[in-house]
Amino acid sequence: MNRSALIGCACVLSAGVLGCDRSAPQPVATSQGTVSASDQASDAAVQPPNEISSMDVAEVDSNQDLSDMGADATRPGANGNGSDFTGQRQRISQIELEARPFATLQPITTSDPQALIEHLRQIDAALQDLVLAGSSNFLDESTFTAGGMRLGRMKQAAGAQLAASPNANLEQRKAGTIAQLVALSHMSGLRDVQAAQELERFATDLAVSGDADLAHQARVVLIGFELQALQNGLHQQPDALMAQVAELFGREQDRGFPEFMVLQEAQQVLSQMGFTDAAENVRQIRIAAYRTSPDAQLRGEAWLIEVQASQAYQNFLQAFGSLGSDEFDSSAALAALRGLHQAFPTLQTLEQIATTIANIEYSGQVTLSQDVASFTQQALTAFATADTAYIDKALSDHAARMKLVNSTPALDGLVGFDGQPLDWSAYEGKVVLVDFWASWCLKCMREIPAIRQAHQAFAEQGFVVLSINMDENLANGRDFVQQQNFPWRSFHSADPQALGFKSPLARQLGVNAIPFLMLVGRDGRVAELHVRGSKLRPAIEKLIGTQP
Repeated sequence: MNRSALIGCACVLSAGVLGCDRSAPQPVATSQGTVSASDQASDAAVQPPNEISSMDVAEVDSNQDLSDMGADATRPGANGNGSDFTGQRQRISQIELEARPFATLQPITTSDPQALIEHLRQIDAALQDLVLAGSSNFLDESTFTAGGMRLGRMKQAAGAQLAASPNANLEQRKAGTIAQLVALSHMSGLRDVQAAQELERFATDLAVSGDADLAHQARVVLIGFELQALQNGLHQQPDALMAQVAELFGREQDRGFPEFMVLQEAQQVLSQMGFTDAAENVRQIRIAAYRTSPDAQLRGEAWLIEVQASQAYQNFLQAFGSLGSDEFDSSAALAALRGLHQAFPTLQTLEQIATTIANIEYSGQVTLSQDVASFTQQALTAFATADTAYIDKALSDHAARMKLVNSTPALDGLVGFDGQPLDWSAYEGKVVLVDFWASWCLKCMREIPAIRQAHQAFAEQGFVVLSINMDENLANGRDFVQQQNFPWRSFHSADPQALGFKSPLARQLGVNAIPFLMLVGRDGRVAELHVRGSKLRPAIEKLIGTQP
């Protein structure tokens, strides 16, 4: 079973205030990488097309988007082949497993709408915690499924209470109804037959509701059941399915992530079953509906659908497939990137190219990242009247990071988990590793063994670590620091309203992906960026002999 079912099914129903938060950590498989700021954004700012795939570069295929080619991945993911830290994390998890939110959260009975809404948010957080634990192999299959079903039923019950509460207003009751739909979808994703039957009945009733939002949510679900009917042979032709697809976009606000995902599934099923014309029809609908979507990730997905079969795109995949390795040819990669833009000279292509800049940089190909940034900036002049905010942000963040080298960083607005503000003067004359990390970032976790070893080896020679936590939930960061008992201090944004990637410091330094490591010399200037893994010790050794 795919352990992402709990989150995936919820995302198909994410229109309400209690729907799936796609910004939360989701299970993926990768061995190293970075995690972007967009991964921790709200649903109003979902993953943009710079989301680098959770695949490793060695696993690329024609279904990846352009930004998959970086050496690093930009979402939280499951542990790959374990580091020293991986095993440590698993041992800690086994001891504390029963204290995790997915295990401790209990149902409530109340008619207070606000209490129920808060309870539903807690359930969603617990579900996300369950998925993260499952993706990290902390849970066996039966425990994972049992936990998902328990939380699903809890969410269904809370949604029913909210929908029936005499104290709730219309929007709150609607949110309760959507929560029930989402909960049943969660449980159906865990292959529970009873939940699937309940879901079909519930959606059928809602589809004729006088509320346009609820009716639309139900229609999205019913397309899934129509696909099942087609696959199971109950229907011989896709006519009913295509009629449902044609009615899907009755309103502009309906062109969101849930609709995109159900159309993707429809296209795949139709193609697998040999309904070639119908599959192509759905493909064209997806491209047309999302090509100019205000959602950057959806624009990127539509772009990928359009270009992935082209030779220019295949050339790009091949050229960037070895990024991060000794075999990588930066000249060939830049030529392939230019060729892709020549074949598809659209703003969406430039958005996708802009997504690669940070990944190229983080892989160690700093000069190439600068060349790609210059190319993107020049090509952008052809779109003077278009909305280029996303590309502009990628370029400005890259420029900010490039300016850090040989500069004296201003690490302002930080306070320690011990409550004491950062006194940067205390680090004068030392070699300092500044590490931006988050507790949900498993790639960040994989850097910890090397950082610990370096600290142990060089602490007496004036090497120190200064860690900056990027969690938006400070309790998670604080708990992690306490569990790990770091021999160095950990800080976070002093502004509780601007944590993580929203912090003034992260914005100032252009830190939009983690892990982000910055090595500062005894002179107080940044000597190197991205000193990860095996790069860290030689970089420290180079600086440690330089006396103040």
